[in-house]
Amino acid sequence: MDSRDVDEELALLVSRKWTLYYFGGREQPRAIGAVYQYPCSECADVVLIRGEWLTIAFRTPTDEHTDVFRPEQVVWWYGSATLWALRAVFQLAPPGDLRAPHLPMPAPGCCRLAPELTKPLVVRPPRFSGRLC
Repeated sequence: MDSRDVDEELALLVSRKWTLYYFGGREQPRAIGAVYQYPCSECADVVLIRGEWLTIAFRTPTDEHTDVFRPEQVVWWYGSATLWALRAVFQLAPPGDLRAPHLPMPAPGCCRLAPELTKPLVVRPPRFSGRLC
């Protein structure tokens, strides 16, 4: 795996307006989270990067009480090397599409970030332009 490929996929997160979370600080994070909350939808795509070879991607139902880094349910999840997990989440059909995963299941433990990994936290929100819905 070429790290340039991973860098290109990570750049797509930013260009597609994902919010980035650096757990443990931005300089040497213990984990990186990325979240795309679909506008006008009650679900989010989430990526948890714990190393180049350990990344979990999932889609979770959301409401005002959901902690996307400790979901109770997911409708899809995938664990692999960072490159493949990012490519997998980018291939998901958007919510509402007939091809989109939609049946909830209990979230596996790998989709939950341990509380001790979450402090300190640096958040990099996306820049929005135009309408949300």
